[in-house]
Parts: sequence; C-alpha cells; structure tokens
Amino acid sequence: MKLLILALALSHNIDSIGFKNELKKQAAQAYTKNQYKQSTQYLETLVDSFHVQDPNVFLNLSHSYHQLQKSELAEKHYAKALSSPSSQIRSVAYQQLGVLEAKKQKLEKALEYFKKSLKENYKNEKARYNFELTKKLLEKKKEQEKKDNKKQNQKNQDKQQKNQNENKQNQDKKNQQQKKQDKNKQNQQQKKQNEKSKQQEDKKKTQGKKQKPNPDKQKNQRFKKIKMSLDRAKMILQAIKDKEVKYYQQIKKKPISKRDKSKPDW
Repeated sequence: MKLLILALALSHNIDSIGFKNELKKQAAQAYTKNQYKQSTQYLETLVDSFHVQDPNVFLNLSHSYHQLQKSELAEKHYAKALSSPSSQIRSVAYQQLGVLEAKKQKLEKALEYFKKSLKENYKNEKARYNFELTKKLLEKKKEQEKKDNKKQNQKNQDKQQKNQNENKQNQDKKNQQQKKQDKNKQNQQQKKQNEKSKQQEDKKKTQGKKQKPNPDKQKNQRFKKIKMSLDRAKMILQAIKDKEVKYYQQIKKKPISKRDKSKPDW
C-alpha cells in the first residue's frame, strides 16, 4: 500500500492538488470495493501527512473506521466533520454519531443526535428512520423498565413480608422458649422451696421427738428418788392387782341369802 502511494506521488507533484485529489479518488474506489483498510490508509495520508482539514475527508475516513469496527476513531472524525459549513455533511455526521450511540444502547443520546441531524437536513430519510426507530425502542425500553421495576418492587415487598414473617416466627419461638425457661425456673424455685419447707418441718418433728418426755425414764427417775428400781415397783403393782382380782372372785362365789317375802323390802 505504501508503494502504491509512493507511485502516485512520483506520477504527480507531491504538493499538487491533483495528487491529493488522486488520493481521495483511490480512497473512494477502495471504499466502494469494501476495501476499508486501504481506504483508511489513503485518507490517513491526507490527514496526517498533508494536514488536510477537509470535512468530506473526515466524514469518509469516519465511514471507513466505522466499517472496520473502530468506533472510537470513527466518533473522533465524525465530530471533526461537524465543523463543515455544509449542513448536509453535518446532518450525516450527527446521524452517524447517533448510530454509534445506539450500538452502545445509549438510546436517549442517540435520539438527540438523530434530532440534530434532522434539524440540519430535514430531508435526511436515514436520520428520520433512525429517529423513529430509536424513539420506539426507547419507549419500549422505558415500558420494560417500568414493568421490571414493578416486578422488582413486588419481589422486594414479598421478600420484606417473608422476612417479617420469619422474624415474627423467630420472635414467637424465642418468646415460647423464654416462657418455658421461666416456667422451669419457677418450678425449680418452687421445688427448692418445698424441699426447704419439708426439711424445716422434719427438723421440727425431730426436735419435738427429742423434747418429748419418756414415761419409763420419768418413772425410773421417781423410783430412784425413793431408792427403788422400776422392775421392783412393777412387781409390787402386779401383786396388788393379783390380790384385787382374787378378792373380786371370792365376792362373786359367796351365796346371796333369799329375801323374806313376809317382810317389807326395806
């Protein structure tokens, strides 16, 4: 490619307008044949080597970069083409800037570029078509975003409600566990109190038994005072009882005299 440009330079005065026009012609032919890389090389030579500031060159160079998927370079030179005094060139430049923004899904910015393109040239049918299409896409996008937001809001509300229900269930469960713990604690305290009361009652009974006088012991003490053992006293008492029993038996055996009927009862 460099050899081809050199050959053109040798056949023309390198500073001549004819040479520059030849480069433009070769660039246009390469673009028509879909040889976008060669087209950019011809046009880059004009811009970089000869410092050509022709808006048409910027526009054609941008088209070639666009076809090569070099969007940043294309955008840069479309912006330069906006300096053209021709409203038609400015209209095409705005149109192509809108196309680049639409590819990046920046529909609002793309719509603004298409609108400016139509202001520059209301007969630009490509710009009009892109404007209408982008407008519909933007409306559809906003509608979809609205549905998505509504769906997301509902999802958030459902999630929030679910969290509230789970929190309530957890709180109820926690309250039940606390009540159970409190009841167990109360039962344990009551059990301890009952055990303590029983121990105190048993202690009182034990102390009462210790303090209750022993009859035999008391008798022994009394007999000790009269110097007589308890066994000896029991023998004496038993002998008295035996004599009393014998006496009553003798009274029962003694015959009873019959009453004289001739005499009064008294």
